Amino acid sequence: MKHLLPKLAERLQQFYPTASKIQVPAFVSEIPEEDSPVISHAWFWPRLRPFFRSKDVIVTETGKRELAGRVVSSDRLHVGTANFGIVDVPLPSGAILLSQILWGSIGWSVGRLDQLVVQNQSWH
Repeated sequence: MKHLLPKLAERLQQFYPTASKIQVPAFVSEIPEEDSPVISHAWFWPRLRPFFRSKDVIVTETGKRELAGRVVSSDRLHVGTANFGIVDVPLPSGAILLSQILWGSIGWSVGRLDQLVVQNQSWH
């Protein structure tokens, strides 16, 4: 990645004048209806969205499919178990999503959460 991204950025530079003028429609997050008793990512994450507020920090985990609905929450910090379900959920202005999706490292969020709590003792 360290060597690829600069080369890719350089090659894509020629497309910027045209690409920067393309109108991108606003993203609309729809809450799907499902008849299954299984809680899916498509069903779960859009319903969690109303709980997120400005300046929240949302930490997602690679996790396992069976854990998709488990969430630990405090006043300003939310930890979910699925990187994949949250990517289509629009966040409020000022909210931060911390996700480690590239390597799929199960357990990454535990260390990150610990670090955030230690750095922000006012959250207790």
